[in-house]
This record gives sequence, C-alpha cells and structure tokens, in this order.
Amino acid sequence: SATQSVPALSDSDTAFLDSDAAAVASSQPLRILLLHGEAADADLMRLSMQATHWQTQLAAEASFFFMDAPHDCVPKPAFHQAAKDAGIYDKPRYRSWGATEPKSLENSLKAVAAKIAQLGGIDAIGGICDGALVAAKIASERPDLRLFLNLSSNPLSRLPASAVETTWTVTCPSVHLLSPQDDMNTMSELMELPGRCQNALILQHNAGHAVPALTGELLGRVRAALGAPAMAPAVDRRKEPLSPMQHQPTKREPQVRAAFVAVMAHEDFHSDDSFFDIGGNSLLALRLTEELERRFSIKFPIESLFLDGASVARLGAKIDTYTDTKTALILKPLNPPCQCPNVYA
Repeated sequence: SATQSVPALSDSDTAFLDSDAAAVASSQPLRILLLHGEAADADLMRLSMQATHWQTQLAAEASFFFMDAPHDCVPKPAFHQAAKDAGIYDKPRYRSWGATEPKSLENSLKAVAAKIAQLGGIDAIGGICDGALVAAKIASERPDLRLFLNLSSNPLSRLPASAVETTWTVTCPSVHLLSPQDDMNTMSELMELPGRCQNALILQHNAGHAVPALTGELLGRVRAALGAPAMAPAVDRRKEPLSPMQHQPTKREPQVRAAFVAVMAHEDFHSDDSFFDIGGNSLLALRLTEELERRFSIKFPIESLFLDGASVARLGAKIDTYTDTKTALILKPLNPPCQCPNVYA
C-alpha cells in the first residue's frame, strides 16, 4: 500500500509558471471567475468556496467572482446531495450551462464573455462539473489568461461532438483537482480535460465530485501554483554524468524501463531515479500510465505515480506484486479525511 507523501512539485511542473505566462505572483490577488456546476447557481458555488475555506485561505492570492449560467433548469438533488443535506439546496429552479447542446453551449460561452467584460477583465477562470468544461473552452480562446482551474470537470464527451472533435487546447497554465472517489466520473473520464491542456498540474483529493476542503498539503500545493514567483527554466538534471548503480532488477523492471524510455525519449536514468527528476511532468505521467497499461494489460491509476514514488524499481516491484497476487493498488489521498463539509456546486 502507499505510505509515502506526495512529492514536491518537480521543476517540470513548476516551470509552467514562467515569465512568458505573466507570472501569477503579484502584489494584487489573482482575479478568478468560477463557474458553478449543472443544476446549481452562483450562490451555491460561492457557499461551496466559503465552506471549504478557499476564499479565506487564499485571500492574499486570489479574488473569486461568480455568475449564474444563462439557462434555467429544474433542481437535481442527486447531483448536490451534500448541499441538500446541509439545507442550502432548496430553490425551485437552478441554472444550467446547456453544455450538451451546440446552441445552448454557444449562448453560455457568450454569457461568460459578457461577464468577463462586465468585470473589466479577469486573470484566471475555473469551474466544476459542466462549469469546468465551459471555463476550459473560454480559456482555450484566451491564451493571455494566467491560469485555468479545474475543480472536477465532467468528461469532454459530454460536450457536443463539434466541440469535442475540434483541436482546441488550453495553453495557459492549468491546475486540475481530481478525486478517485468521484462517484460521477471515472479517473479516465476526469483525465480527458487535462489531456487538452498543454501545461497541466494534477492534484489528487478525496472529496469526490465536489469542491475539496483547502487544508493541509493540498493548500500548500494550490498556494504554490497560485502564488509562486516566475520560475527559471527547468533544471536539466541530466547534464552531469550518472554514476553506476548496483541493483537487482525485479521480474518486470526491464519492461517498466522500456516504458520510461518510450515516454521520456532518453535513457539517462537509473532504476531508483524518480520519473519527476528525469524530466517527467503531469502530462508525461498520463502517457506513462497509458504505456504501462498497454504493456502489462492492467489498469494502472495515474495517482500512483505521484503517491508511491515513480522510479523504475518501485513501479517494477509494484506491478510484480499486483500481477502476481492480483491485490488492489491502494492509493493514499493528498489530504486525509476531515470534518469539513463537501458542498457540490
């Protein structure tokens, strides 16, 4: 089982906050427009951010703004059980982005653009559920934005075919908070949107399909993404010659090493070198996961790369254990369970 803590941000991950992207850190808080989920509204999104401490914990780094989606819809308490249990999901009507229909999605994108103009511009945009999909489309059209924040999006397949098939990408830095406990989408579905982002940082939490409480290590990681100063170019850890290493390979380690080489396009690493120390980052981690699944015919959770130590030796031993005993791959969430309420928005 996983017992190690999540590694610090690698150079490749933190380098996404470079000077060309207008460094996030400044004397003024980042102005972030957050879009609520399906069958919710701006009030519910605001309450979610308050209940989970985002607004108070990030007061120095960010100012959050909210808006209602332009389409009316009936309440969907199954999507917002935590809010219903808390007595704050009680309106006769809520709002929808109409993300599944081309015309309604187009109207939603126009409404968000109008809100941005009303605010006099923003520095970043984000959302949850369908709101994250709409926010991603806006971010793809605004490369000047400093950040895209994804708080558990729905899969891209929920969008109209025309919106999925086009080759749009989010080029600004992006942070994706995903949960293996999400009861609405699989991890594969949750990873669809990060796959459209060129500079993606993926953080795991255990709050399910909800805004996670911003405490503990998750708070530190989000603060680093929002408030880090402009980073120097990533350090090339391969400039110095690597010393030989005495190591007894596990049975499947050679195949794991071959997967590393295929993804990293170089062989300058030892079996105990971390994937993130030899040039790996969040998007390459996704490619490595797919490569391992293809080679070993197993379902390999991407979070395991972040949680268990992503060296050839560790992964080889882990896959040996899993393949030979069929025991489940156990993951440790970024934040331990807490009593903070999860409010679906």
